[in-house]
Amino acid sequence: MGGFILANIMVQPGLKGMSAFRVVYLIPWAFPPAFITILIWSNMLAANGGIINDVLRALHIPAPYWLTSHRFAMLSMILVNLWLSFAYYTFVYTAALQSVPHELYEAASMDGYGALGKLRLVTIPLLKRQIAS
Repeated sequence: MGGFILANIMVQPGLKGMSAFRVVYLIPWAFPPAFITILIWSNMLAANGGIINDVLRALHIPAPYWLTSHRFAMLSMILVNLWLSFAYYTFVYTAALQSVPHELYEAASMDGYGALGKLRLVTIPLLKRQIAS
């Protein structure tokens, strides 16, 4: 769902810097997931010195042992995998959104529909297959 929202923002005409943003956004997806997981996430989730636990401690929230606790190891793996797949789905939705004919959006505008009406009546019905996958 997050990739669908970001893809909707990325295909809006007139946004500057979208090409550079797409390149930077694609980097985590382009590298092998094991490389990213080992080097970045293991340091971020480290019990001592990990940025996530440092932020939690600064907010006076008890910092869990993300990688060694039975309760939090699976949660941390799920969150990392969601992060890794986020870029992929954003690009799938971006490609699908760019294939929607602009005439349909113009017709919806002429019929008096706003952004949410266009999303509900034009975009989502045409992208059902991509959203379901």
